[in-house]
Amino acid sequence: MLRLNSTLTIIILLLLLGCGGGSNAPGDQARLSPPAGQPDPAAAGPVRLLLSAEPIAAGEWSLMLSSEDTGDLYQIAGSIEFDPQAYEVLSAEAGGGLGGPDEAYFVNSGSTDGTLDFAYTSRFFGRLNSGNLNLLRLRVRPSGQFSLADFNLATDTDRIRLRDSARQDLEFSFGRSSQ
Repeated sequence: MLRLNSTLTIIILLLLLGCGGGSNAPGDQARLSPPAGQPDPAAAGPVRLLLSAEPIAAGEWSLMLSSEDTGDLYQIAGSIEFDPQAYEVLSAEAGGGLGGPDEAYFVNSGSTDGTLDFAYTSRFFGRLNSGNLNLLRLRVRPSGQFSLADFNLATDTDRIRLRDSARQDLEFSFGRSSQ
């Protein structure tokens, strides 16, 4: 059953990565120009992903995966790994940086095995999302002492993917904020 759930999750993630067309979608060769005053996404360096945490009510923590100074981010799919004996994930939701429910798609796999797979993409192809973007928000409850170091972003290339508004893969780096 667990293997079937993982397979379905991967299929859903791949479908989300492929979505974004539509009647007004430009062809694969077209690239939208950034709005006036914004940097050219093609000139931007690697996307810096940052995981941060803050305590909330009654022994619960809010974790946020965000990107810093992003020039253009259209899609992200990946996995957060943790010890399922040490943490209970109470909720997982889109952070809002690629848009809300009317502007974006978000899906996650659940977290019973210590891996939470997620995908978040803008609904309309070619939309530029730039700046400091909140991507994924987790609400967790530790069974003991909380440590941000207990949470990892799976950074091997077959487990995470970021793409820009021209559907080009983006390079990235990962770090954690200091607590």
